[in-house]
Amino acid sequence: MKEAEIKHQRVAARLKELVAEAVATLNDDRISGLAVLDVKITRGMYDADVYIDGTDISKEDRQKFQALLSKASGYIQRYCLSCEDWYKVPKLHFKFDDTIGSLNKIDELFDKISKKK
Repeated sequence: MKEAEIKHQRVAARLKELVAEAVATLNDDRISGLAVLDVKITRGMYDADVYIDGTDISKEDRQKFQALLSKASGYIQRYCLSCEDWYKVPKLHFKFDDTIGSLNKIDELFDKISKKK
């Protein structure tokens, strides 16, 4: 692995921690409890996709949460800048991820199969 790739992964991991902290400090109880699953940064570090756990959020509510998160993105970016000695923070794009819910369903199916045997 090249040094640039390692730095890129370090920045993504640190940004994941900082975004999770910033979301937890928000005054809005609707979004302060959301779990940040992953952060993927583009190669130039100008944009970042922030994956939020969406298993408990209905399809209708996702647009509301998306609007709330994009409204709070400026605060989250300033929080990240104040915690690190970076000169910029990538523009945050929030997306919902349902992989945990899918994995739970698969585990339930395996449990049913094992009980039938």
